[in-house]
Amino acid sequence: MHIARGIGRGLGGIEAPTASMRTSLELTRTARAGRMDEIGRTVAALDAAVAIAAATPPLS
Repeated sequence: MHIARGIGRGLGGIEAPTASMRTSLELTRTARAGRMDEIGRTVAALDAAVAIAAATPPLS
């Protein structure tokens, strides 16, 4: 139960920011990693990818 709660908390930290990015296409939000376990590293990678996408000029 403790592991499931930790996973849920970690994923909950990225749920709202990613849902917001999806609906608004606002790429300046970041997710809160909290800790650097597997979920935290995934959040950090997502933030880095979004930052790269935000800095990339649109294709014309």
